[in-house]
Amino acid sequence: MVDDNHLLNHNVPIALIRGGLGERYYWDYFKQIVEKRLNRQVLFLDIAVFFPFEKNIDVVEMVDHFRQQLFEHTHQYHCHLLGLSFAAAIVLRWQDLFSDEVISASLINPVLLDRQYRWHVKSLLYLLKVVWMSVCPGNTRQRWFNMHSAWPSLHDQLPESRELSDSFSQLISLFKILFKEPSILKPHVPIQLLVSRHDRLANHQVSYSLAESWKLPLFPHLSAGHDIALDDPRWVCEKLTDWVTRND
Repeated sequence: MVDDNHLLNHNVPIALIRGGLGERYYWDYFKQIVEKRLNRQVLFLDIAVFFPFEKNIDVVEMVDHFRQQLFEHTHQYHCHLLGLSFAAAIVLRWQDLFSDEVISASLINPVLLDRQYRWHVKSLLYLLKVVWMSVCPGNTRQRWFNMHSAWPSLHDQLPESRELSDSFSQLISLFKILFKEPSILKPHVPIQLLVSRHDRLANHQVSYSLAESWKLPLFPHLSAGHDIALDDPRWVCEKLTDWVTRND
């Protein structure tokens, strides 16, 4: 049980970064429950702000942009980070560059393209899945839910979004950015992994390999899909609460 008085004694904000593919509506709800539970400011940082690109950009520039955005909203650089899917690369780069500012980090089903596995079959399968999801005839929105959620019928009430029409071009841009990244950066701050065994989009074994290599705590969700914050936001909130308060 987390002591509510302990929560009130800390004002280090939490920065949430989604993976850049799909809808963002439900993140507003997730942000609200995290703010309420942890009694502190939560900032939503969206990779989609970088699309369409007007210039070549890399992960370091993304970190710089988000870090300045964090300061503008919270008047400090210290934070806890949470990243979903492709956002894991941004979180790892952020904590590598500013380990004195990042208190802790949480990664949800991370998608990482390590330099030695640039053309690994798993990376290609991921790309092919999104190509199919984006360009095949039919209901793009429903295909997105089928890939991201273990229970897509639960999310029928979410409002329609314009974001999905650009999902393929966004993903290609992200791949280009991540291909320029160096090998996977080792953690300099406490990091936990939240992973779903019913992830239909990315291979959950990546998270288990990272946990073993880096000796990181890993918490499996036995029934949610790739986007656990969509399927079970309260579970993610509880894991985040425990991790943040442990490392404050």
